[in-house]
Amino acid sequence: MIRSGEQYKQSIRDDRVVYIDGERVRDVTTHPSFKPLVDIRARIYDMAHDPATREIMTVDEGGEKICRRPQASAHTRGLARQASRG
Repeated sequence: MIRSGEQYKQSIRDDRVVYIDGERVRDVTTHPSFKPLVDIRARIYDMAHDPATREIMTVDEGGEKICRRPQASAHTRGLARQASRG
C-alpha cells in the first residue's frame, strides 16, 4: 500500500542526525531549509492517491500499486509544479 504524504512526513521524524550550517536540525519536516523539499515529496505521495493523478503516479508491480517517480517530460514537469503549489 502506498503511504500518504503525512505518513511520509511521520516516517522522517525519527531523530535522524542532520546538520546545516553547524546547526542540528531537530525536525527536517519543519526546518525552513528542508520543508519545501519534504512538502513536495509528500505531495507526490498524495498524488498517488488522488483519482485525477493516480494512474500516472503509480505502477502495478506484482499485483500491487507502488508509487513511482514519473519520467521527466513536459507533462510530468507540470505535475511537479502542481505538487509544489499543493
